[in-house]
Amino acid sequence: MTQEKFKSTFENAETVDGWPEPDMKLVKGYRAPPPLFPVDLLGDFWMKWLIESAESKSAPVDYVAAALLTSCAALIGNSYLITPWAGWSEPPIFWACGIGNPSDGKTPAINAVMDLMRDIETSINPDFKDRCKDYERLKEIAEAAKESWKSQVKNDYKNKKPSVAMPDEAIVPEKPLKRRFMVMDTTVEIIAPILSKNPKGILCYRDELAGWLGSLNQYKGGSGSDRPFYLEAYNGKPYTVDRVKFGLEGALTVPRLSISILGGIQPDKFAEAVLSDADDGLSARFTYFYPEPVPPKRPSTIPFDGLAVRLTDAIFGTCCFCMCLLFIATGSDFL
Repeated sequence: MTQEKFKSTFENAETVDGWPEPDMKLVKGYRAPPPLFPVDLLGDFWMKWLIESAESKSAPVDYVAAALLTSCAALIGNSYLITPWAGWSEPPIFWACGIGNPSDGKTPAINAVMDLMRDIETSINPDFKDRCKDYERLKEIAEAAKESWKSQVKNDYKNKKPSVAMPDEAIVPEKPLKRRFMVMDTTVEIIAPILSKNPKGILCYRDELAGWLGSLNQYKGGSGSDRPFYLEAYNGKPYTVDRVKFGLEGALTVPRLSISILGGIQPDKFAEAVLSDADDGLSARFTYFYPEPVPPKRPSTIPFDGLAVRLTDAIFGTCCFCMCLLFIATGSDFL
């Protein structure tokens, strides 16, 4: 509506029929209709599983797909590299952010995939208790051998004899750690040691990414901020963390700093976080999923999680045979 027409309409409001509909974009804000997620690209099995899982959570399929893609990227990790052409290779690291209001079903939809991932993480440490028992046994042997060696050194010193070197069995073995696939604590002091023992990479899941984004710029008692660490975590390259906690030299080397990140955020907090964010490329590393909400309804089917667990477990194994089975089972050329 031009200025002249608006003025004329206003002055003759009592006699004018058919007022134009107000532009609600000025009141509610404007967002272009989002494209539909192409579930057909993931093959028949995953397409069906995504749709049924989203329906069971009364949530858009986009949130479930975001969690599945991010989790698969973390499951593959550094086992495979993507090479567009010679001289350029990247690990399949993926950062996904689901945007939506609290009632849009982000968390239930993401948990449809997280439940599969928790099953995998539980299954990869079947011998952890036995390894802990072996560690305690070998630790006691090492301490006894060291005490015996110390006594021998003392006697040799008294008798003016050359002392012998400490035997290998006197060296305390390294404490066993659980194999990890997922973390929820995002501090460098927690993640760096986990990554040093899990060079394949991990999945970092935060239900609310706003808190994590806000914490990145906090200066933590002489250790600096965590932002540079996460800027590097998208590349999957070696990284040295300089913190006093990691020993007298204050350094811990991570062979492959590979972290796939998944989480959700509310629209207003997203706008605040992005607009106030430093222009260093951190926010650009995310792929954002902002679908239209769907009305709640009772699901007509229940997703079959049994095969989904086996397939994602096969991805975690990342042997050629398992990947072939994955292609056959899903009928997909995408993964």
